[in-house]
Amino acid sequence: MLKPSVFILLLLVSLQTLAADYAQNELIKAGWHKDVAQAVVTLNKEWFSLVKQRHEHDFYRQINSLQKLGHSVIISRFLHKHPETAGLLALSDNPISLIKVLNKPACYNAMINLYALHTNPTEITLLTKALEKHRNLMCKLAYRGILGGEIVFMFPDDSKGVTEYDAWLKRVFCKYIWRSDRQLAEIMGFVIEKGQSIRQRLNKDPDFYKNFRQKLWPALMRIVDNNGAFELLANDPYIWDLLALREGEILLNKWGLGPITLLFGDNA
Repeated sequence: MLKPSVFILLLLVSLQTLAADYAQNELIKAGWHKDVAQAVVTLNKEWFSLVKQRHEHDFYRQINSLQKLGHSVIISRFLHKHPETAGLLALSDNPISLIKVLNKPACYNAMINLYALHTNPTEITLLTKALEKHRNLMCKLAYRGILGGEIVFMFPDDSKGVTEYDAWLKRVFCKYIWRSDRQLAEIMGFVIEKGQSIRQRLNKDPDFYKNFRQKLWPALMRIVDNNGAFELLANDPYIWDLLALREGEILLNKWGLGPITLLFGDNA
């Protein structure tokens, strides 16, 4: 007679096998190559069993999502090499684009860790588009241990100002990526806080679009390099208006933010 503990162990193994067999058979029926289906199911065997026992509806929904990946040779080849990405690809609205981003040996682990933090389809899409444009910079930030650094590159790219904004981001982080932790954190905080307003102004203000990356930002950086106080200067709402003036950089260098009150304040 089997001891209770042995019986329970055998029962758990049996449940795992039933869930795994069902998953593998359903994937093969949907067009998955047998070796790929086996690799994915073997890796996720315990997970499938747990979900089927506790949330059976979610189990079938997950299998259904995975089935939709079975009709692409590109996806099949990638999953054969990286079965751990099956769930991520199933969540993506464009798994082929995602594979193109991930299918490079350099920085693979760092990228997978980023996707582990962004698991809904919208975030996956934004992260994938960000990596398509800024992969090298994002990898360097990840290796520096900057938590959440990827979010400065994740934003909708459906406006005319985005191309200019992306070019500015590249310039900023190519300069700051190897600066001190304090300086890098300072610029990260600025981009997180002000990035959206900069993109909006790039979309709405033609003069700002024309001058921001080439004239206004370099002028601010010259002043910061000479005098410091980046956070104080960069966060003033009228800093770009002052720098846009012909003598704006000279005024800011000599008098700091004082001219802003005179020129753009409520009583100006």
